[in-house]
Parts: sequence; C-alpha cells; structure tokens
Amino acid sequence: MNLAETENLQQHSRNRYELLLDGLKETEELHYFRFLAKKYKFHVSNDWPKTIKEIHQDLIKPSSIKPDATFRNLELLVDQIIMSADQAYRIYEIDRFTEDQITEALLRFETEFKESELSEIYPSKIKSDSKHDQGTFLTKIKQFKQGVACIYSTILEKTEFDRKTRTTFRVKTHHFSTIFIPFEKKRIEVRIPSKMPKNEQDDCFRSTYNAFYDLVGLQKVNLRNAKEISFIKCIESLYQDKKAGRAAAVIMTTDEQSSDANLSNKTVKNYCARTQVVQDNSGKKHTYICRAVNIRWELPDEKVCEMQVSIEPHKNLWEIKICNSIKIKHPESFYKLDRLITDVISRA
Repeated sequence: MNLAETENLQQHSRNRYELLLDGLKETEELHYFRFLAKKYKFHVSNDWPKTIKEIHQDLIKPSSIKPDATFRNLELLVDQIIMSADQAYRIYEIDRFTEDQITEALLRFETEFKESELSEIYPSKIKSDSKHDQGTFLTKIKQFKQGVACIYSTILEKTEFDRKTRTTFRVKTHHFSTIFIPFEKKRIEVRIPSKMPKNEQDDCFRSTYNAFYDLVGLQKVNLRNAKEISFIKCIESLYQDKKAGRAAAVIMTTDEQSSDANLSNKTVKNYCARTQVVQDNSGKKHTYICRAVNIRWELPDEKVCEMQVSIEPHKNLWEIKICNSIKIKHPESFYKLDRLITDVISRA
C-alpha cells in the first residue's frame, strides 16, 4: 500500500502509522472492530485490505462530519481490542492500600520505562522467523480512564514440520497479555488471549503474573497477600439467574458417575439452554446440575458479535471445586466489561 500521503499526519511518523495498521490486522477481529469503530465513524469494509484503505482515507482526509475518526482514537480502539476482545482472566483480590501502592508505582514507572524493540513495534508483532528471545517481556504501560494497564509480550518458539520438504523448522509466536488495575476496584486482572493453545495458557498466566509481581516488587509493593478468586460458585449462579443474559451453551452433569449432557446452540440468538430439561432414564434418578456455562448478551445494532462470559473448567477440576479462570469475549465497552467482571466476582 502506498502511504506517501500519510506525511499529512504531521504528528505521526509513517513507521508508527504502518505499525498501528499492522497491529489492527493482526488482531483478526474484523467484526468486533466494526462494532467498536461505529462510535468514531471509521469506515469498515468486509475484509482487511479494503478496511485499511478506508481508514487510511479517514485519517488523511479529515471530515467535519466525522471529527472523532482520528489517529488517537484508532490507537485506543486497537488497545481495546488487544486487551479485551477475547481474553481469559484470572483475578486477584487486594486491599485498597495495595491498590494505591500499585497505581502510584506504575504511574511513576511509566515515565521511567525504557522502550525496547517490542515496545517500538507495538501493537504490531514480531515475524515468525525473528531472532528475539523467548519469554515474557513488559511492552507498554498505559493509563486509561478506567485504570492502568501493563501490556506484556509472550514470545514462544515451537517446531513445525514441512510436509513438502519433509523437514522441521522453528517458528516464533507473539502473544499480548495484560495486567489491568482498575481504579478503586481492589483487584488485579490478569488477561491472556483465549485463542492461545490451551496447553500454553497456564504458563502464560503464570509468567505474566510473575513478571508483574517482580515489576511492582522493585517499586517496594508486596503482593504476597493477593488472593486469587475462585469462580466455581459463579457457574450455577449464572445458570440459575434468568436475568443474566441467555445461556447459549451449558454442560449438565451429576455428582455421581454419569455422562454429561451438552445443551448448546450458539448460532440461534433466541435459544436459551435454561428452557431445556435433562432427564435421567437410567432408573438411578440422578439430578443434573450445571458444571459449565456460556452466557451471551446481544450488542446494539450488531448481527455477528455478542458479549459473552464463559466459565468452563475441565470436569476433573470441577469435581474437586477448582475454577480459577473465566473467559470474556466482545464486551460492549470498557465500562460494560468492568460491570460484567464486578458482577461475576459478586457471585463468587
């Protein structure tokens, strides 16, 4: 794409502009971006190449009827997608004193933070053949109206097999994870991409939290009393609460040895699993209870995306009452996301 005209964006280098658009494409969240972009009246087409051209025109030819279609607001949209489009969460309770310590430390450290190679290319990602080291690295510290975010890059390396040449080769993957400290909520939110392979998610949660633990520790903030929240009670609470969205998918089971019953229809927006009844015809009179749930809410004027929360522990973990993570996808806004998290915590 010819970006010569972007020189008209006087306060932004061409490199910064290209990195932002690359980062937007790499989110792979075109439908969600379309929903969020309505607020600022950015043009969004049906594919990324056309969308990037439309955004390019919006920025180089400002219009009085679209005063909010700006580079700054596009940056905020990309941040919002990276931090909240489709994330798995672990949440830790802290006291108000610790929250104040963390916030003060991060805002102080924000001015001292020395940008790295990863910081300079954010929100874009490294190439698969990059020589960058593996690990979890602080990439950005950003302040929003709702709180302060530490955005981390997790770089992983794995071996893949080329069937044509029958040879193996190493590739790097780059994932963004976030530690978010909402103002006056007394909690730490650890967010990692839900799209990450399940066998890598626990390590990503751990490495992100440990990196943050060490970061604030250098600022004399002690997190040893932070308490990880268990969401095991939230499953049945959300399932039973008919006012809490629609149950797009649930897994019903019993306390005894028996098969699960999966009730799901994620494509029909008027389907709700709460209206379905599971009966046991074995003669053992098992009583089915909910052990996994996916709750959804329609977004205004949106046909594809829905706001949703999923709490779906593996059955082995559910049986021993362990559930330390939830997933939230396509929140309507940062404000609605905060309310949803607060509601789920209240059920814990």
